[in-house]
Amino acid sequence: MSSPEFAKVFVGMMAIVNPMGAVPIFMSLTAGRTAADHRDRAIASTFRSAIVMVIALFAGVQILGAFGIGIPAFRVAGGILIFSMSLSMLHAKPSNASHTAEEHEEAKQKDSVAVVPLAIPLLAGPGTMSTVIVYGHSYTTFTDHLLIAAACVSVCVVVLACFLLAPRINRMMGRTGMNLLSRIMGLLLMAISIEFVTRGLLAIFPGWNAATGG
Repeated sequence: MSSPEFAKVFVGMMAIVNPMGAVPIFMSLTAGRTAADHRDRAIASTFRSAIVMVIALFAGVQILGAFGIGIPAFRVAGGILIFSMSLSMLHAKPSNASHTAEEHEEAKQKDSVAVVPLAIPLLAGPGTMSTVIVYGHSYTTFTDHLLIAAACVSVCVVVLACFLLAPRINRMMGRTGMNLLSRIMGLLLMAISIEFVTRGLLAIFPGWNAATGG
């Protein structure tokens, strides 16, 4: 994997996880907690998210194979899911694919939110796992997988920093600034989703590529 390819994977993971978009939800779910509890939940949620991403990277293709699901079909399905998430981000709205309003209200009643809903499905939701699995299939060597895992961990470190600095980020950027970043990430995510769908369809219908002279 070349440096531009690693950068592409990292940016793609940043767009799908959307750390800035997760900050308001994290603040809502940890409101009224002590600073120590705030820190512990930030660390626990990002650590568990990284574990889920790495498991999806190394075992995702095998799990799909056990259900008879091919990667081309999964690319199309994942691309459609990510496209719907990108539309929500472009409108600066939370996506129901990663976290619903009902789940948010239920989580407020729980003492522990580090695993559900912060780690799963907010950070390591269906869209994130789809992206990791597709990248893992696209880059097949063990070294490539280690680099993708490093990208996943790096993204989780960025999320951790955002969570730990959430009050300060909220004061400095305000809702407008975070919405602007979310829209930019949504645009990048939309481009990624279209690429996923296109490559999936070309793999399912290889005659299309020949017909267009590709």
